[in-house]
Amino acid sequence: MIRFVFKNLWNRRAVNGWLTVELIIIAILAWIIIDPLVVSVYDRNSSPGYDIDRLVLLSVSATSEGTYRYNPAASDSVTVIDDYFRLLSMAAENPQVQSVTPIADGQSLEGEGMMTQSLSTETDTVFPIKMFFVPGTGFFSTHGITASDPKTDIADLDSRPFSDNEIVITRELARRLFHDENAVGRVTVPHWGVETVLVGVIDDVRPKSPMNVTTMYFRPCRPTGDREFDGTKMPVNDGFSIMLRLKQGVDSEKFVTDNTEWANSLKAGNFYVSKISSLLQNKRDIEEAWGISNSERIGSALATFFLINLFLGVVGTFYLQTRRRSTEAGIMKAFGASPSRIAVTMILEGLILTFVTWAAGCVIFMQYALKEGLAASHANVSYLLNESWVSHFWVHFSIIAAIILILMSIAVAVGIYLPARKIANTDIAYSLKEE
Repeated sequence: MIRFVFKNLWNRRAVNGWLTVELIIIAILAWIIIDPLVVSVYDRNSSPGYDIDRLVLLSVSATSEGTYRYNPAASDSVTVIDDYFRLLSMAAENPQVQSVTPIADGQSLEGEGMMTQSLSTETDTVFPIKMFFVPGTGFFSTHGITASDPKTDIADLDSRPFSDNEIVITRELARRLFHDENAVGRVTVPHWGVETVLVGVIDDVRPKSPMNVTTMYFRPCRPTGDREFDGTKMPVNDGFSIMLRLKQGVDSEKFVTDNTEWANSLKAGNFYVSKISSLLQNKRDIEEAWGISNSERIGSALATFFLINLFLGVVGTFYLQTRRRSTEAGIMKAFGASPSRIAVTMILEGLILTFVTWAAGCVIFMQYALKEGLAASHANVSYLLNESWVSHFWVHFSIIAAIILILMSIAVAVGIYLPARKIANTDIAYSLKEE
């Protein structure tokens, strides 16, 4: 059958020439449309690495000195720290709250506090995102972060006192620094020049989850009433945040709506809760601010429109071409070919033509991709990007090419099968009447 199929393709080369040009153009257009769409969908649906669905953020502000609500007696360092922990305890008393943890001001995983600082080994230097946490406050379990290394225990990390030279890193950062995940106990040198011991490796966490960035480390800090910030202390005079992990089955956005008054009633010394928000809403706000949501909506709508039109165009073209082959189908039946064999033969012809034109389209688009690159993740800082399939050129190219081949093949097969089934079952005399 294969020899017969190739012979038919050669005999119909004049007709197939135009189809070949059309399919090559369609393959190139499909690359332009599908590549950014697939990467965008992948970024949006990638797990952030923590339980964002059950997290609520309380933003805590401090009454300014000189205002009528300001309490001078609550402004000394000792009282500030006492009020800090008292507010945490008050937040934990809500019956729908499972656990709480303090967050350095602006350091929420869906907030604005991302910063990069170098970590070095003898052979490598990486610039990961640095996040602070307060030891002994259940930071990792409250966020729903899980361990990656067998030597790492989340409960131990939550209760560990942590010295200033101990840090926790993500799996991706461990891979980049040591080329494997066996990183616990190893030593790195951060930008401040003091040897730092890695005491835990956690599963990849994606701060500002629209971005495909998972190279992170977590450094302990201590709450302090002093205004200095030397990298190991977290000044809380001007405010901080409290992360709430809700109990199983509690909807975070409904919790925010129902508990706004409760949150506004939380006060300790000069501290008061100024805002309550779910991390899901914060995530959406960030996407809107960056233009990600709007660009994705527009991109998805345009991509869907063009893909539907391309699909219908390919189906329509092959439908009409196949309908004109009724005489050929009659001749094949006259020589004993069954209706199913006729339909399969025509579909195989179309699929072979599709494969050839798809390959040609991929080769043409590759010349552009090698020069300009393929679609990238939302993050525009290449040294931060997680090395997923998106950042590996040939893996990325192969995945998108396979998707395009599948879509083109489906369109061609549908366009041929619908008329082929009909003309293959038509009476021989009717098929050959024009002959």
